[in-house]
Amino acid sequence: MKKIMNFRPIVMLCLSLILGIICATFVFIGQNLKLVFLIMSALIFISLVILAIIFKKKFIVLLSVAVLVFAVPISVVFANQKLCNSNMKYSGEEIVVSGRVCENYTFSSGGYLCLTLDSVEFIGANYKEEVKGKVRVYIAPQNNDLSKLTVGRFVSCFGEVNVNNFNDGSKYSLSNLSNNIVATTFAKYSSLSVKDETKVSLDEKARDYVYQKLQGFNTEYAEIGYGIMFGEDSFIEEEIIGSFRTTGIAHILSVSGLHISIIVGVVIFILSKLKTSNRVNLAIMSIILIIYAYFCGFSVSVIRASIMAIAFLYFKARHKNYDRLSSLSLSAFLILLFKPLKLFNVSFILSYAAVLSIILLTHLFERLFDKCFYSKMAKSLAVIFAVQLGLMLVQLYFFKQYSPVSILCNFVTIPISTVAFVILIVGTLVSLLFPFMSFILKAYDFLMGIIVRFNFTLSKTALVFVVNNLNFFVVLLGLLFIVTISDYLFIKKRYKAISASSVFVLALVLLLA
Repeated sequence: MKKIMNFRPIVMLCLSLILGIICATFVFIGQNLKLVFLIMSALIFISLVILAIIFKKKFIVLLSVAVLVFAVPISVVFANQKLCNSNMKYSGEEIVVSGRVCENYTFSSGGYLCLTLDSVEFIGANYKEEVKGKVRVYIAPQNNDLSKLTVGRFVSCFGEVNVNNFNDGSKYSLSNLSNNIVATTFAKYSSLSVKDETKVSLDEKARDYVYQKLQGFNTEYAEIGYGIMFGEDSFIEEEIIGSFRTTGIAHILSVSGLHISIIVGVVIFILSKLKTSNRVNLAIMSIILIIYAYFCGFSVSVIRASIMAIAFLYFKARHKNYDRLSSLSLSAFLILLFKPLKLFNVSFILSYAAVLSIILLTHLFERLFDKCFYSKMAKSLAVIFAVQLGLMLVQLYFFKQYSPVSILCNFVTIPISTVAFVILIVGTLVSLLFPFMSFILKAYDFLMGIIVRFNFTLSKTALVFVVNNLNFFVVLLGLLFIVTISDYLFIKKRYKAISASSVFVLALVLLLA
C-alpha cells in the first residue's frame, strides 16, 4: 500500500499532546463529559495500536512516552482548575487588589488603562490573602499623571474582581489563563494608589536601560525600536499599532522568527569569518539565544524560533538533514509539555499557524509564481501568500477582521523592516559602547518612517472584511484545507483537488450559515 505521508514521530507525539490538552480542558469545562472521555479513550487505544504495529520492540518506550504525553496536560489543567476554584470565592466581590506592575500600561480598544500585576494580594474587610498568578487591572483614564506606573512599582486599587475559570469555556478566559492571569478587575483611577516601593528584575532593568538609551539618542521611533527588539508594544502609540494591525504587519512589532533568523545570520556570518567549527557555532548561538529569550521574557515566538534555530545548527553540526516540520513540532511539544495552556494563547496560535503555513504552502505558491516572476521575487511572494492564507481565518476568529491589503503591505514592508532591524541592533550595540556613534540610528529612523507613513496611508483606504462570531470549526477546516493542498500529502492530484474542494465548500457553508 502506498503511503499518503511520511511518518514523523515527533509530529505524532506533538499532536497527541495537543489532543490530550484539548480533551483535558473540555473535561474540566464540563461539556459533554462522557462523550469526551469516550473519544479520548478510543483515540488513546487507536494510537497505542498504531505505535505497537509500527515500532514493535520499541513499543514499551513509546508507551511510556504516550502515557506521559496524556498525563501531563491532565495534571496541569487539573491544577489550574483547582487554582481557579480556590479563587472563585472572590469573584464578584469589591475588594482592594494590591500587587507589582509586571507589564507596563497599554491602552486597550475600549480606551482603558491596562495594568498586569504579579505578587498579588486580595484585601477584604476581614482578610488579606496572597494570590497565585497574575491579575489584570483595567482603569478608565482621566488625563491623570501616568508616569509613575512603571514596571516594578507596587500599586493597589479598589474594584470588583472577576475570576477567570474553565467553566465558561470562552476563548477570553482560556487565553488569560494561558498567560497565568487568574482574574481581572475594573477600577476607578481615583482608587489607584502608587507606592514608593519598587522591585525590578534583571531582565526588566536591562529592557528599561535600553529604552532609556534609545530615547537619549534622540531616536524618533525609539518606542517602535524597543518593541521590535523585545516584543513590548506598550510604549507605542495606539494609532500606529492600529494601522499596523489593519494592514497585517503588526508581527514586525513582536520578536518573531524573522528577527531571530536575522540575529542568527549576523552572528553566524561573524563566526564564519573567525573560521569556527559548526559545533562551536552551535554552542555560542545557543547561549546567545537563551540570553536573548530571557531578556524578551521567554515569549512564545522567541522560544519557538530559538528552538528551531538551535535544532537547525545541531543537525548542521552533525551533518544530518534538517526537517522543518519536525523542528516546529519539537518546539511546540516542549512548550506545551511545560505550559499546556499555552495552546489557547493567541500569540502561540498566530506564531505556529504562520510558520506551519510557510512550511506547508511555500513550495506550492513558489511553483505558481515561478511562471511569472524571477526566482527571488517568486519566493518572497510565496512566503507572504502562504502566511496570509494560514492566518486569514485565525485573524477573523480572534480579531474579527481581515484586510487583503496586508499582502501588499507585507511585500513592501518586510524587506525594509529587515534592513531596519539589522541597523537597529547594530546601531544600538555600537551606540551603547560608543555614544558618539548614535548617528547610525538615523538610518533606522529613516526606514521606519517610510514604513509608518506607508501603512498609515493604506490603513485609511484598506478594504476590511469583518466577521463576527466565526465558527471555530471553520478554522479547523481551514487547517485541513492547507494540509490537503500541501506537498506533504501524497495523493493523486485529482483526489487532492476533490478533497480540497469538499473541505472548502464545507467551510464556506459553515461560514455563511
